[in-house]
Amino acid sequence: MLILRVPLSCAQPLLIVTGEWPPYVSQELQDFGPAARIVRRAFELEGVDVEFRFFPWKRCEAMLDEGSAYGSFPYAMSVKRKRRWDFSLPLYRGETHVFFMKERYPTFEYHGVNSLRGYVVAGSLGHFLLERLANAEVKVDLAPDEQCSFRKLHSGRADVLLTEKHVGWYMIRSLFSGQESSFAMSRNSVVTLNAGMAVSRTYPDAARYTAVFNQGLAKLRETGEFDAIWDSCFK
Repeated sequence: MLILRVPLSCAQPLLIVTGEWPPYVSQELQDFGPAARIVRRAFELEGVDVEFRFFPWKRCEAMLDEGSAYGSFPYAMSVKRKRRWDFSLPLYRGETHVFFMKERYPTFEYHGVNSLRGYVVAGSLGHFLLERLANAEVKVDLAPDEQCSFRKLHSGRADVLLTEKHVGWYMIRSLFSGQESSFAMSRNSVVTLNAGMAVSRTYPDAARYTAVFNQGLAKLRETGEFDAIWDSCFK
């Protein structure tokens, strides 16, 4: 493996902003969750201290754009987002599925975005699939966050909801304990994308920090610690 020696100014911890996206990252989880553990360990192996701050996702994105934070995670590495920010190597590969209430739609099947026409989709501000849904003329009822969207789904104010599968089931268990069997997830995924660290293009030395971070990730993979952290969460 090529070892990079990248001199960086580290008088202050590197600022990384994130939001609530359990079970991957959350203020309520030990060490802020497995994604945060991996990010911290990768930088730690390369001698870089990091500081995590939690904000609403839209503010995280604004901080990346203005260069007041180095990075934010985890973000699905969509084509549109790659035009806006740089990205690290992947932290994980996420599958987005359709969630719905079994009793209301017992025969629902997802067969492409056009199959969502006629349904009201519970959507969250900033979701990377909003533009695709709009282009397909699918009706979306927007909410400020995923929790509000799931409450709309449960109450019948929305018909279906699109989210990453682990996030979906975590939300259901957290918000509707004992009612998990009332929910269903599509067999077919809507999209499968890598998720990584979104990196500001205006933050000082951002490219070099990313090179260091990627090197730390490679070390975590080589030692098996990377897989061990994920296995501890999704075993």
